[in-house]
Amino acid sequence: MTEITLIARLVARRGREEALLGAIAVAVPAARAEDGCIAYEPHVLADTPGTVVMYERWRDQAAFEAHGAGPAFTALAAQFDGLLAEPLRLEFLRRV
Repeated sequence: MTEITLIARLVARRGREEALLGAIAVAVPAARAEDGCIAYEPHVLADTPGTVVMYERWRDQAAFEAHGAGPAFTALAAQFDGLLAEPLRLEFLRRV
């Protein structure tokens, strides 16, 4: 098994910053309870408050894929058109 570590970058539409944070706050507890979730931690960029980066660690590819198809993420993603200024960007990390 290979652990999956990534940063998910979400850029809010102007004026929708608080709505994005609220939607993320709803998703976080459910995502953290998912099988295989090691870390699911939202952060706002200090110099760009409308940008949220989500630090995520998953046990393996199967856990990451299950999250993507699960209710916490799909409910959040269903709101992206009204909340995000640009598409969700996933940046996969490799430990050095």
